[in-house]
Amino acid sequence: MNEKENIFARLTTAFSRLSFRERLFLLAGAVFVLATTIYLIASSGSSNKPAEKTRADTLLQNQKLFAQTLEKYLAIKPLVDKIEGRLNSTPEDFDLYKEVNRLIQQIGIREQVVKMDPGTGGGNDYLKEEYVDLNLQKMKLQPLINFLQKLENLPAMVRVDQLSIKRRLGANKTLDVIMRVSVYKKQEGAR
Repeated sequence: MNEKENIFARLTTAFSRLSFRERLFLLAGAVFVLATTIYLIASSGSSNKPAEKTRADTLLQNQKLFAQTLEKYLAIKPLVDKIEGRLNSTPEDFDLYKEVNRLIQQIGIREQVVKMDPGTGGGNDYLKEEYVDLNLQKMKLQPLINFLQKLENLPAMVRVDQLSIKRRLGANKTLDVIMRVSVYKKQEGAR
């Protein structure tokens, strides 16, 4: 009994730390576990003692699995909250192409830009993705570092999805860089 009380206490504590949306997801998971347990009990069809012990063991095993899954989720919850906070801080009128163009001007690497193509990527009901493909040639290392740092500090959830850096032939110690810079925004109406 002590183990069951311990599991219940941990579940109660963890449940109190969840947001409303997380509680809905958790409730849906609990309903699934309950339905599975009821199905297993109903499908056995006999009421002999070994089968009852097996059903009780299955129920306890499902409770333990549920508690483990909840603990794993709570372990990654700070990261999820950080990502969601970053998404929420993205201005609605944020234009990645304009921001990348502004940074290129600010750092003074306009001459190194060979290609700068905007596009939209895959999304889902919650997120949409916009990106800018960049091809930079004859880049020096320090301006590239400055550019990447400034991208990281933009007020949006910006990410460099693809990055290829190759050293140019010759003695000028410059680089050719191909990258995709993406921003993720919430879809209109997403909560």
